[in-house]
Amino acid sequence: MSFRKPAILAIILTVFSLSAPAFAQSARDFTATAVQTIPKQPDQIGQISKSDSNMRFEYRQNGTTLVKILRPTEGVVLMLDPQTQTYIEFIGPAVSPDVADGPTSPCPEATPETEGLMCERSGGDVSVYGVQAQRWLLGNEQQPQVILWDPLRRKTLWQKFPEGSLMRMSFNAMVDLSGRQTEYWTIDYTTPGQAPLSADWWFDPTLRVVVREDLLGGGSRRLENIQEGPVDPALFEAPAGWQKQDVPATPAPISE
Repeated sequence: MSFRKPAILAIILTVFSLSAPAFAQSARDFTATAVQTIPKQPDQIGQISKSDSNMRFEYRQNGTTLVKILRPTEGVVLMLDPQTQTYIEFIGPAVSPDVADGPTSPCPEATPETEGLMCERSGGDVSVYGVQAQRWLLGNEQQPQVILWDPLRRKTLWQKFPEGSLMRMSFNAMVDLSGRQTEYWTIDYTTPGQAPLSADWWFDPTLRVVVREDLLGGGSRRLENIQEGPVDPALFEAPAGWQKQDVPATPAPISE
C-alpha cells in the first residue's frame, strides 16, 4: 500500500478547501464527487464523504482504488486497500472540533521552514464587501505581509507581498451552481510590470465549502453530485473482517 499523497487526494483537499470551510454541524454532512480538469489531460476524479469533522476520501492511484479516512477529534487516520481488504491505522494527537474543522488563522503549518516567522493579529477587524475580516501580519519582522483573513470562509481576502504584488478577492453575486446557491467571487492578482491575472471561486454558505475554483491557466477544481444529508457512520470505519497491518517503519537516515 502506498502512502504518498496522490494528486487526486491533494485535489480533493484543495477543492474542499480544508484551509477554507468550517465543518461544525451535522446538518452540513454530505457526499460529493471531486473533479479536477486540466487542459489536454484526463480528468482526475475522487469521492468524498463528510460527517461532523470526519472525512472519507476514495480515489484511484496507479490503477488502484485507495481510501483514506480522517477522524481528527480522535486523532485517527485509516488507510484502506479494498483490493487486498487490508488497512493501516495511524494514531496521532486528537484535536478539538473547532481545530478539526479547518485552520482558525492564516498561519502556516509549523515546519522547520516556518520556524521563527511572524504570524500575529494586528489591529481591529476590517469590513470587506460586508465581511468582517481580521488583519494579520505574516513573514519576517523586517518585511511582514499584510493579510485580511475571513474566519468564516477561512480564506485570505486581501494580501500584499513585500515585492509589491497584490492578491484581492471581490464578491460578485449569489449564483445558482448545480442547484445550490453559492457565493461567486473573483480573485485578482497584480504584480508590478506584469499583466493582471484572475481566477473565479464559488463558496457554498450552507455547507461552508468551496464547490468550484477555476484555475489560472485553465482547468478547474469542483464538487459535483453533492448530496446533502446524513452519512452512514460505517463509512468512517474499517470494514469488519478486513486485516489490520502494522504501520510501516520510518526509514533510518543514511549516514555519510
